[in-house]
Amino acid sequence: MANQTSSTAKSLADVLGVPDPREPEHVTQVTAKSFRLTARAFCKEVLDSRQYRESLMRRIITDSLPPAVEQLLYYYANGKPVDRIEVRETGEDLTALTPAQLEARIAKLMQIARSLQPKTNDVAVPASDDDASPPATPSIH
Repeated sequence: MANQTSSTAKSLADVLGVPDPREPEHVTQVTAKSFRLTARAFCKEVLDSRQYRESLMRRIITDSLPPAVEQLLYYYANGKPVDRIEVRETGEDLTALTPAQLEARIAKLMQIARSLQPKTNDVAVPASDDDASPPATPSIH
């Protein structure tokens, strides 16, 4: 049904299984057809109905579409961005290293990180206390 054009889409009254309230000779009443649809099928039928799509277009054009609905339209059109990232530890077990080995590893990583920083033109960046030599091995009491 998603590929139907608006001229062949069911009306919302058809989806709900009730007479069209825009036709004065009909009295709106719920029929058994409404209850035969699963919740998912019911929602799909409503979203595929001509009246809903016309209403959606009116809300888009008049800038009255809630931002959350607009966001969902982007998600359905382009896919939802990843909202979580799983980080897996793939490195070696650092618990077996001595404090001196850990400090050496930290110093090497800091050196690599500094080399990756963009160079600034004519701007001197003052060294902080953190940029000093690696900290002394802590004493254990």
